[in-house]
Amino acid sequence: MLQAFIITLREGVEAALIVGITLAYLTKIGRQELRKTVYAALGAAFLGSIGVAIVISRTHLNEDVFEGWIMLVAAFFVNRSNKGGAEDGSRDPVDASSRS
Repeated sequence: MLQAFIITLREGVEAALIVGITLAYLTKIGRQELRKTVYAALGAAFLGSIGVAIVISRTHLNEDVFEGWIMLVAAFFVNRSNKGGAEDGSRDPVDASSRS
């Protein structure tokens, strides 16, 4: 129980940092009109998270099978994010001509 609380607290602090940094950046570049969009996205993420939690808790899935599928989906997304790179096909986002 304590481990779940600590993980949830850590993730909440991380999310708050991301939202705070985003709002500070929008203020810095003079785009305060986008603050509503950030708050709308935050609310949608919160409601979506609650909705998915309710759906998952009401379906009686085998926990091991469910965790296995979640791991496969996570591996797919990690694999897809690692395939992104520069338009020239290199995986290094730093331009080769800028290296000395």
